[in-house]
Amino acid sequence: MQSLGAPSALSDTRACGTLRPCVRPGSLRQVASRRGRSERVQVCRSQRDSAVSMDIQQGASKLFAMTNYVQTVEPTMVADFKTEAPACVVDAIYKTVFNTTGILPPQFFEVSVRSASNSLEQLLYTYLLKGFMYRNAMIRVDLKASLALPSAPENFLNGGLATAESLQQSAEDGSIATGRQLRDVTGTVLNWHNEQGVKSTPVQAYIQQMEADNAHLRQQNAELGRLLQRQHHHQNALLSEINELGPGTPLLTEDVGEDVHMAFRLFVERQLGPDHQDVNPLPEVSGQELAVLLFYTMAVGYNLCSMHISHGIASSLDVADYSDDDDY
Repeated sequence: MQSLGAPSALSDTRACGTLRPCVRPGSLRQVASRRGRSERVQVCRSQRDSAVSMDIQQGASKLFAMTNYVQTVEPTMVADFKTEAPACVVDAIYKTVFNTTGILPPQFFEVSVRSASNSLEQLLYTYLLKGFMYRNAMIRVDLKASLALPSAPENFLNGGLATAESLQQSAEDGSIATGRQLRDVTGTVLNWHNEQGVKSTPVQAYIQQMEADNAHLRQQNAELGRLLQRQHHHQNALLSEINELGPGTPLLTEDVGEDVHMAFRLFVERQLGPDHQDVNPLPEVSGQELAVLLFYTMAVGYNLCSMHISHGIASSLDVADYSDDDDY
């Protein structure tokens, strides 16, 4: 007699005695798939949390490196900076300092400077920021130099074949046969004149005119080459890059963060003293002493920017390692 109760977990018994579980086809695969997706999401979140944690650690490491640098650096570093930094950077810093302090030779003129505490503090902040800006500008100069087209030929910068001596040399060795085209040449050359219409010129006179015009153009080329050569020797690539930016100059300091500002504050306090706000005016200093201080300050700002860039690159590479593993 058949029971009318609830159906059993085992649906029925076949003649062969095997049992068929009441599980829908594919349900186990779906469970396994959901479990796999959940585990992958957990791994992804774990890696992202690790990347964020490492970014925080690197930020703290950069702040420590910068603050430690400004608290231990000494003015004697200027000597090494002058030999290790690019020549155009050192030249640009000299020009910037001299534009502030003047260029009167100290052996003939005794210049003294007296300033309020706030004014000198702001001046040091400005020069730290200028040094930071010069480092970013120098990166642009190096990048442009690496991507630039080949420079003008050396013979063009040096006047090339356009000098009178080279013309004479070319005429003597036969490479430019000045006047020799007149041999056994007869006839006329027809030109159209706007007012007189067709005008005929003896071919020999026409050739002589062409040679004169050619010599004139070569002379102009020589003068231009000498001018470019002088500009090439006297032009400062760093200052030229900053001048070309014009209104875009603030872009060179837009990455100055709180860690950099903290390093700036510590450096200024170390130079002026923790209680410099209570001393007004500050003791009088000579113009030469102020120039040395400003050069030193710009060099520190330049090096702080180098540290900032190095830590930023290291942080980007570490984050990239995590993102490369996240392929799902």
